[in-house]
Amino acid sequence: MTYANLLDLFKEGDLFGLYVGQPPSITSSNLSGNINFPSLLSGTGGITGSQPATTTHLELFYRYPISKNIIITPGVVFVFSPGNTASSDTITIGALRTTFSF
Repeated sequence: MTYANLLDLFKEGDLFGLYVGQPPSITSSNLSGNINFPSLLSGTGGITGSQPATTTHLELFYRYPISKNIIITPGVVFVFSPGNTASSDTITIGALRTTFSF
């Protein structure tokens, strides 16, 4: 995973984050029958050799301090080629976190 964080971008104490990464994937397989077992489990029929694509994860968030004790952090996560299968639809996840400090 690679990431970049920008501090105090618009306001003191805020944080913008961009994260990009890829989970491990099979690039070659020499299992008996030359079947890629994770590919078989994902419903692609057990493609021989390697997995057909690589999953990529992209995350964006912005931590914004409302006050000294309250911070909100909206974010969005995209998962491209989930299950290491290019024909899979992209997954989009939205999140809103609120942090209260006492």
